Amino acid sequence: MYLQDFYHAEVDRPYPGIYYVSGFLFPIQILIIGELSKEENVWLGRLRNDLELKADIEPLAKAYKGMEKNPLYAAAMDLIVRANWKKYQEGRKMCEALRELFADELKERENLGIEQGKADDVLELLGELGQVPEQLRIRVTSQKDVSILSAWLKLAARADSIEEFLERIE
Repeated sequence: MYLQDFYHAEVDRPYPGIYYVSGFLFPIQILIIGELSKEENVWLGRLRNDLELKADIEPLAKAYKGMEKNPLYAAAMDLIVRANWKKYQEGRKMCEALRELFADELKERENLGIEQGKADDVLELLGELGQVPEQLRIRVTSQKDVSILSAWLKLAARADSIEEFLERIE
């Protein structure tokens, strides 16, 4: 191996595709994606931009199921999806497993967007009436019930002052 011959580094290969290199200022780990076992390294083996739907994406989706809330898995999945975004867009043939996998997350993000939009609209209307107190700003932005935010939006549109709005929401 080049590192051993040229730099006299020590190279250890504990698993196919995973190499530990020592003898430099600091130790290095080298991953050769093509040598990794796809079954044993579901995530590492798919950190590339040429994934195939059946061979790569479906097993990855199954491995990701139930891990959506884990920030490490979410970050890895985000990276993999971004690296393969063009393929996703071109084919538009996302498998059913991926649709199911992301359905809850997409719905959750949609609801969050609606909540934030309504809260922003309430604050914008109130801002036209004067300085919105920080306590009220926090109360509006922390409200998660869309029906309450809709009612507040109507009240903000009809209120002549922030004080009037506060009285009506109490």
